[in-house]
Amino acid sequence: MNLHFKARSVENGFSIVASPQNSPLRWQSFGLLNLLGKGKSYEGNLGEEEAVLTLLSGQGTIEIQERSGATTRYELGPRQDPFLDRATLVYLPPGAAFKVTSALSEFQSALHRAPASQEGAAFLIKPDKLTPISTGVSNWRRDVCVCTPNELPVQRFIIGETINPPGNWSSYPPHKHDEKNPPAEYPLEEIYYFLLNPGQGFGMMRVYDPPKRKNRLEEAFVIQNGDTVVIPHGYHPVVVAPGYQLYYLFALAGKERHHGTWIDDPAHQWVRESRS
Repeated sequence: MNLHFKARSVENGFSIVASPQNSPLRWQSFGLLNLLGKGKSYEGNLGEEEAVLTLLSGQGTIEIQERSGATTRYELGPRQDPFLDRATLVYLPPGAAFKVTSALSEFQSALHRAPASQEGAAFLIKPDKLTPISTGVSNWRRDVCVCTPNELPVQRFIIGETINPPGNWSSYPPHKHDEKNPPAEYPLEEIYYFLLNPGQGFGMMRVYDPPKRKNRLEEAFVIQNGDTVVIPHGYHPVVVAPGYQLYYLFALAGKERHHGTWIDDPAHQWVRESRS
């Protein structure tokens, strides 16, 4: 099944991009919600799923009715774009119905959904609560912001944003999180949604497994603005061409939720240890 989903033309409303129906994903689905015009709206109902909505650009509101009967309304944004300012995110618990309305001519957001059994309550994550950190050195330095850290009451998702400076690598040294080997590693599938600045740029991504794995993955993709890559397992480094910034929204999901549990490709671990 497909791992690389090329960018589509922007259409009004919600468009599914990757899911268990068209990819090897088991624990999550991903789509884009675009509202083209001030006052445009979209309504949805989660059923037995939780969801996280991430504002990519624009401004709007979300009204939520929870299974308990509680109703909430949150302001979303404004956000110019992911290269200039931080995200606003909303957690939606299982059973919630919601309505998103645009306050400007364009509203762009990402919606991740996953099966969830735990009851919960909606909450807002504001930009001033997000703290990007610089990680790596040299040409594998990048800025990473984990938007739903382990302490938040989310059952499945760890969602965050990464920005590569021009010419730099991330998810590097290559690492994976596809086996249960606590405390070092837990199995979590992942989705990357990419944007480039300027938009005509490109990057490269490799997804590969250790040599002895059965049904081993060995794939490489040219990444362009608006592309999505599904990572069911394996190492997954990514690099952007000189002159261009690369942004990706990442979402990890699995049976257990543990951020920061991965192992490096032993062939390249020396790079981390050298710190050069």
